[in-house]
Amino acid sequence: MKSAATKALMLIGVPLLGIFAVVLSRPWEAGWVAVGVFAAAALLETFPAKFRNDIEMTLHAVANLVGLMLAGPGAAVAGALGAGAAAFMTSPKDMPGRITKGTFNIGMYVVATYTGAMAFTLVNGASVVEVAGGVSVGAWLPALAVADLVHLAVNLALLSLVVAVMSGQSIVGTFRGAFSAMWWSQPFSVVFAIVAFVVYVEAGWLALVLMIVPLVAARQSMLGVLAQREALDRVVRSLVRLVEVKDGYTRGHAERVAELSDRVAQRLGIDAEERYWIRIGAVLHDVGKIAVPLGVLCKAGPLDDHELTQMRRHPDLGADLLEDVEDLAPAVPLVRMHHERIDGRGYPRGIGGDDLPLATRIVSTVDAWDAMTTTRPYRNALSDDIAISELRANAGTQFDARVVEALIAEVAPDAVRVPARAGVRAVRTAEAGA
Repeated sequence: MKSAATKALMLIGVPLLGIFAVVLSRPWEAGWVAVGVFAAAALLETFPAKFRNDIEMTLHAVANLVGLMLAGPGAAVAGALGAGAAAFMTSPKDMPGRITKGTFNIGMYVVATYTGAMAFTLVNGASVVEVAGGVSVGAWLPALAVADLVHLAVNLALLSLVVAVMSGQSIVGTFRGAFSAMWWSQPFSVVFAIVAFVVYVEAGWLALVLMIVPLVAARQSMLGVLAQREALDRVVRSLVRLVEVKDGYTRGHAERVAELSDRVAQRLGIDAEERYWIRIGAVLHDVGKIAVPLGVLCKAGPLDDHELTQMRRHPDLGADLLEDVEDLAPAVPLVRMHHERIDGRGYPRGIGGDDLPLATRIVSTVDAWDAMTTTRPYRNALSDDIAISELRANAGTQFDARVVEALIAEVAPDAVRVPARAGVRAVRTAEAGA
């Protein structure tokens, strides 16, 4: 999926499909309605709100739906063109990048909007233009809901495809994560569109323009959630830096575990909200090492029984520390259980089997991988081949087998199964010091 030909087909094919959709929908026939919808969608697209760490949301679909109700698919596509034009203007400043990303976005918006408009027509049983004067808005509600969901699904499918082409990430995982994070917002788009349509019919364009106020308020609310998350992220990073100052050998370990855990979780189809807390828990998983003596953390040789007991307290110490921060509550179980095992022989509580959440299984596996493949005071880094063989040798006992294969698919997709050379000792050493 990464070949130059595939990339070119994707980046040229979608804009061509967009042109075809424009020709079929004929937005120019919608007249001034198309102009108004174009401008409204462009305005709404210009002010996106980023939320759930990795997803941006705009409200241009509201303008598209209003255009659909007022003048049919052509007006809706005009809105898509307006949103695409705004996205083009905010694309990378270098001209080749702007043209590539901008034309793809325009094509994606147009194709998704036109497909949604066709779904509306199919559910509604007739074109919007024919029934606009004689059918109540309530009768359109099911068709509008279908149109909006189809629009979202097609938009995210095309976006997931291009992400897969460019980065090699899972198409299904990317789509499921984004869709699960955004589908819940679609009823709000439908409600806003119906209200806007009624306002226009009853009071005209001026009143419709004034409706921008509640839309702006909705955006500000989303930005407020983002600001709260960003403040929480700063607190988390500060805690991690405290650990890294004390234990220089693990500098960068938490960030690497968080980034790779997120990729593995996405490959396993976990939604964006849960992945956010996996990242937070992964970043904080070793925060309890603040209370572990430096001589134990940095000891060059094996730990004696007393030192091992001190080291194995760090999951509980970290979880107890975070319990006082209410906003971090979802991450506490992951921090407490990141050294537990599938077979129940882990620490500090001996939790295993079905009582071990998938999020914890992911972070514990990635944690061991990073510990094995980086140099520590007690040993040099293992090769990727040896680390992979160790993960597979301990799958089903220490690690979740499905998580192991998802991790290997991320870090070494062409890895072959090789005999374990370091033995179980390598994993146990990593487990004690990670």
